[in-house]
Amino acid sequence: MTPVTNRPRWITWTGGGLIAYAVLFTLYTLLQPLGETGRLIVGDIVYIPSSLAAGVLSLLILRITDDRRLRWAWGLIGLGFISWAIADTLWAWDELVLGVLPESPHLTDIFYLLMYPLFFAGLLVYPTARWDRLSRTKLLLDVSVIAIAAGMFSWHSLIAPTLSAESDSPLGRIIEVAYPIADPILLWALLRVYFATPQAITRAPLVMLMIGIGFNLVADVWYALLSAHDLYYTGHIVDALWVIGSVIAAGAALAQYRALQSGWQPADTPASPLGIRRSQQLLPYVALVAAMLFLALNMYGDQPTLPQWGLLAGAGLITVLILIRQVITLSEYARLNAALAQQVEEVTRLNAQVQRANEELKEIDRLKSEFISNVSHDLRTPLTAILGYSELLLEESEAPLTPFQEESLRLIMGSGQRLLRLVDDLLDASRLEAGRFSLTPAEVAPAPLLRRLAREMQLQAEQKGLHLQTDVPEGLPTLRADGQRLAQVLTNLLSNAIKFTPAGGRVRLTGYVVERRDGVAKLLTKVADPLIPALPEGKWLVVCVQDTGMGIAPEELPHLFSRFYRAAEAQRRAIHGTGLGLYVSKAIVEAHGGHIGVESQPGQGSRFWFALPLQDGMAKPPSTKDGQKSQPGATAPPSGQPIRPVSPAPAPR
Repeated sequence: MTPVTNRPRWITWTGGGLIAYAVLFTLYTLLQPLGETGRLIVGDIVYIPSSLAAGVLSLLILRITDDRRLRWAWGLIGLGFISWAIADTLWAWDELVLGVLPESPHLTDIFYLLMYPLFFAGLLVYPTARWDRLSRTKLLLDVSVIAIAAGMFSWHSLIAPTLSAESDSPLGRIIEVAYPIADPILLWALLRVYFATPQAITRAPLVMLMIGIGFNLVADVWYALLSAHDLYYTGHIVDALWVIGSVIAAGAALAQYRALQSGWQPADTPASPLGIRRSQQLLPYVALVAAMLFLALNMYGDQPTLPQWGLLAGAGLITVLILIRQVITLSEYARLNAALAQQVEEVTRLNAQVQRANEELKEIDRLKSEFISNVSHDLRTPLTAILGYSELLLEESEAPLTPFQEESLRLIMGSGQRLLRLVDDLLDASRLEAGRFSLTPAEVAPAPLLRRLAREMQLQAEQKGLHLQTDVPEGLPTLRADGQRLAQVLTNLLSNAIKFTPAGGRVRLTGYVVERRDGVAKLLTKVADPLIPALPEGKWLVVCVQDTGMGIAPEELPHLFSRFYRAAEAQRRAIHGTGLGLYVSKAIVEAHGGHIGVESQPGQGSRFWFALPLQDGMAKPPSTKDGQKSQPGATAPPSGQPIRPVSPAPAPR
């Protein structure tokens, strides 16, 4: 079957024609423009095209679906409408041609009554979602309660009076009783297929089919009531309900045909309890109340009559079914509560295991930090000696060094300095975790500090073939900060920029002042291509390190300032590093009450920046052991007094 996207023109024309047909006949029944003869002719013949169209269109679905349930459902429903059309044809022949009004038992009764089991069987096999046994039992109980309540009305108004009336033909009486009995049974099938189809997967064809057959049921009951009081005549408005019902059912067949052409397939999935309709939960109790009220209104006299006995039996049966439903519901609740208690117990047990594992991890983390701190201290002493003696040999050696000796000493110096930075980072990380990280603030002039650090990194940049540009204007205001720690941050950023930028690239260091007032940022220092980060209100010193390196993927940016995190590209290219430099830098900047961030695109370089407050001084952040962030703007302590903030949370910016 090939799905199509365009609606076939014949479906549109057929649907429009059926709607026009139903509207015209409804107007005819209201206006009666053709007189008595026209009323009989039109009233007897008009049913035939509508029911025949519904039957033919229903059978047409068999050509385009391979689903066995759908074929059986629409096939049986189509045969039901064709049986109805045959009965109407026989009725019209007798009344219009033979001039005889058919009375039961009659040949037409066979085809009229055959329609009910065909509809019932078609609705029974209509494909719905699969339900578990308990839910299916509740569904059948709910449907039965509603159908019995409808049957009580049918019994009192139609069945019991027919059984009590005198009749020359017992078979005719049985046939007359069969019609009002069949209506609640067909209602049962309609409700079952509607409730058995979860609301999430209900399709227009099913809803339209139920409405169409529902119209026919209403018309049947109305016709029976009118006939019981000799009020029915051909061309009555009730005839329009039969035609409208058949037209809507034909529209359902068209909608099903269109859905199958578009590739729709019946759902064959387990039904979720969440898909149960609210009407299913409410209607059985509404039916119970209605049945009891109907019983109360019709119970009079000292001795119950036949209609009253039937009402008592129906009300008793509804009560029993409701009680059974409640017992099943309580059993289900008990089962669900037991399952929930078991799950709660399991979750509690798993939570206890997780807590124990967390405690063990905390202890392991503490031992690891202690080990790193001890080892770092032990490594720092010999490293200092190695660097000192290497520098002494290079600068104050009495005998001249050979080129090989000088190059070897410089390699020793470079490797030792790199190892010393690694040890310092490990020490800082362990201090952060232990809450022993400290700052010693003093008045710092940022411009000389930035230029000095740029000169120190110049040689490293030139050795790699990079151009290191410095754009730090004079007159940058002083700030209270730990100069040594700020130098550590800037060294980390410059070192990373040089490390991740290929030969021939460019690294640019800028420093400038930004003021934000009333949500508007203003640049107070003239520099080229400044980055204006989103900062709180106040005056800020912004330091930016920009490179033309390989850049960073967007999904990695939130993790850059986490402990031991290294970008995937750096690992792929085997660029050395520990993943601690940015983590420590973030802690230092936030300990000063500042902010740090990055902008980057793969292949377009990166721009790291940090901002420090100028007006409000350095802030002492609150404890961030539980993930709180440092807050800028607090008053700094007196000069020279150390600040000991606890480690900022390693959560990425």
